[in-house]
Amino acid sequence: MDYERYLHHIDQPVVILDKLYQVLLMNAAFEALFPRVERSENLRAFTGDYPVLSSLLAAREGQMPVEYGGRHYNAHISFARYGKNQRPLARCILLTDVTDTVELLAETKRQSGLLREANARIASQNDELRENLRIEREAAALREQALLLRDIHDTLGHTLTMIAAHHNLALSALPDAEAAQTELREALRFTGISIASLESAGDYSSGSFAAFLYRFRDSMARVGLEIVPEISGEETAEHQYMYADLVRICQEAATNAIKHGSATRLTVSYMVGSDQVRLLIRDNGRTTKPTGKGYGLRSMDERVNNLFGDFTYGKLEDGGFFVQVDAPLIREEK
Repeated sequence: MDYERYLHHIDQPVVILDKLYQVLLMNAAFEALFPRVERSENLRAFTGDYPVLSSLLAAREGQMPVEYGGRHYNAHISFARYGKNQRPLARCILLTDVTDTVELLAETKRQSGLLREANARIASQNDELRENLRIEREAAALREQALLLRDIHDTLGHTLTMIAAHHNLALSALPDAEAAQTELREALRFTGISIASLESAGDYSSGSFAAFLYRFRDSMARVGLEIVPEISGEETAEHQYMYADLVRICQEAATNAIKHGSATRLTVSYMVGSDQVRLLIRDNGRTTKPTGKGYGLRSMDERVNNLFGDFTYGKLEDGGFFVQVDAPLIREEK
């Protein structure tokens, strides 16, 4: 086999030495890389000109990285052996240019460092966002507490006004014992309604309105008002911001149904859609009061405005009264 012609077909620098480091064969690529090296000369004689050759000649069989002339090479060193002891007969050194790979790895390492820095900044920003979210939640809880205090103030103020009115009527009707007892019973009934309504609300900050309806049903049963929940659809965490307003609308509707229509049953239909909710409340009262906005309807209208919804109300054909709320589901941008 013509090894010299074979070597010259190899693009990468390659040289074959005997066991005394004499150059037996080398290809054009090796000659171009080490132009002072001559055929049949000992390669050790050129280590002064090319220090990299020292490490190549001292290396054991295998692979090793070398850098020369601003380029990176992977040196493949193999031995031709003979005899039963496998003594080295010749040494072959093949230099594979891996500069592009080394530079790519260096760039990858640099980019990885930049990515780690970016991840660290993102983590820091996430911590800030979590802290801001915590502060916002605390602020929201404080706003809800203020709302609860306002609700308690409004509810108790309204109820105590009614109680005072019935007591005054009772005092004026003292000569008529039966009439006085009737007014006092009405005062006690409104006190019970107020307490039952507040008990059913639970935590005003958030919650399931569907779950509230069942608590409301049990609480109002004690004051003689039957609550019939009709629930369709499924609530999610996205609906919880509506909770406080829907609760107060329902409580106010129940108070109005008892006070103005002497209702004994309240049907509460709660329909949860993908983009909006509808709350329809119907009573079986016999109200003769005009449908203009009194205290209760104004309060409910304000609540609906908080939800950016539509509020309708009026008399039913059978003599009862209804209120209806249609509110869009407002999703937070992520």
